[in-house]
Amino acid sequence: MLKRLAVVLCLAILTGCSTTSVGLKYGVSAGDKPGKYEVPVLPVSVGVFTDKRHDSPTWLGAVRGGFGNPLKTLESLQPVSNVIQTAYIDALKAKGVTIDAAAPLQISGTILDLNCTQMAHREATAMIEVTVAEQSTGKIRLTQKYSAKNINDSGTARGVFASVEDLRLILEKTMREVVDKTLADSAFIAALSQSSAN
Repeated sequence: MLKRLAVVLCLAILTGCSTTSVGLKYGVSAGDKPGKYEVPVLPVSVGVFTDKRHDSPTWLGAVRGGFGNPLKTLESLQPVSNVIQTAYIDALKAKGVTIDAAAPLQISGTILDLNCTQMAHREATAMIEVTVAEQSTGKIRLTQKYSAKNINDSGTARGVFASVEDLRLILEKTMREVVDKTLADSAFIAALSQSSAN
């Protein structure tokens, strides 16, 4: 019995494991029009988002078998640090913020979590620590962590039948939620305003 189980497990690992490279982008949800900031904010530059996830630079997650073994892995087409930086640039532009490398403020951050997994259900998590600093002095105006988590149980095919695209979509949604939480935070908005310099 144990020998048979071991053979089945080995076959599942050898025949079921594949890697798919996927793209993630911020993108505005269909029918959603992000409003501009109601208060004036300074132009910003968007600096480096350091990846501290303890994974490879392009790792996103995996569809896993019943023993936790990866059957289908998701890798980003570009380093996750670039993906997050671009997401913040796109989101800030959508809010009407001027992006300029010589701006008085710089937004940067640390990626603490960006991961998706599927066993019994699809799940995605993200956590990003964002910093707003004055470029001329290095003075920190804000350092704050933002996180999001999504779980989806509906219509979930499992194992080798699971959809890589559905897993990608829940991760993209989770990433977008973290970025939106950042831009909606009153402390973040205040850090971008001229009055914070006083």
